[in-house]
Amino acid sequence: MTNSKEFSLNHELVLELELGDIVEFPRENYSHFGIYVGDGNVIHALAEDTIIAVCGKALSRVSYASSSSSGITMKTFIKGTVIQQNFFDVAKKSVAKKNNLLDGKIKPLSPKKIVEKAKSMMEKSCDYDLLKTNCEHFATWCRYGIGYSKQTNSFCLNAFPPSIEEAIPDTRDFM
Repeated sequence: MTNSKEFSLNHELVLELELGDIVEFPRENYSHFGIYVGDGNVIHALAEDTIIAVCGKALSRVSYASSSSSGITMKTFIKGTVIQQNFFDVAKKSVAKKNNLLDGKIKPLSPKKIVEKAKSMMEKSCDYDLLKTNCEHFATWCRYGIGYSKQTNSFCLNAFPPSIEEAIPDTRDFM
């Protein structure tokens, strides 16, 4: 349960948010992201299930290993979905913040288009990849038309372009 200070700060934020804003929900070791769609609701991508396999055989629920020319490569397969939830249910104990992180570099889509893109993915089962298609990728894909994760980029510089200018706009459906 959130304390009254957290609730008050989050309540103020909800009153300030506009349709299509990216909302960041800081957690202990990472941040979770979603799109504000009005009426106190957020649409966001969630990981549901992780499957672990080695050399193509499912072992348990963690990662996938396969041989490559450079040795063993690891891949995590996580089933995910995109859902709409009440802002406060997503916030939990965190103090959320508006984070339209790329507005200074990329023109956002119209609020109507952002919300349409987010809603178009609701309730769809998808592959959720922590490095390629996570909640931040989903939020930036909805707002800007490209999936980009500053959080992942900071964690693993070789997984993504070093700057947003090198990212290629993705016209495919998210996930």
